Amino acid sequence: MSENRLPDYLEHMQQAATDACAFVDGMSKARSWKTSALSRPSS
Repeated sequence: MSENRLPDYLEHMQQAATDACAFVDGMSKARSWKTSALSRPSS
């Protein structure tokens, strides 16, 4: 019952990296939106 699990591990690692990149990208977009909203002159 010894099977090669390397492909499964690599697939999980790739998915985790993709998810992390999407999360960080979302954070930077939210931060830039918040920053631009704060830098607008008030009326």
